[in-house]
Amino acid sequence: MAQANIIDLRTKLDRLPENKVGEVNDFIDFLLQKSKVKEPENISLKGIWKGKGFESIHNLDSQIRDLRKETSDATLRRA
Repeated sequence: MAQANIIDLRTKLDRLPENKVGEVNDFIDFLLQKSKVKEPENISLKGIWKGKGFESIHNLDSQIRDLRKETSDATLRRA
């Protein structure tokens, strides 16, 4: 489905009276059932970063903590 159609549909849903939203939801469920669209599968992200070079960084946790602190401090100084 084109992105413009989705945006148009969301705009129309925002304008729809609240008591009609349930009907729209039921109709969408009906269309999905009729189309036999299968539910999207959950995909595991475990191991996604394996072999990307992060294994060679010593004290990775402490480096991440230090970078977060530096970023936080820099943000607070700007405010």
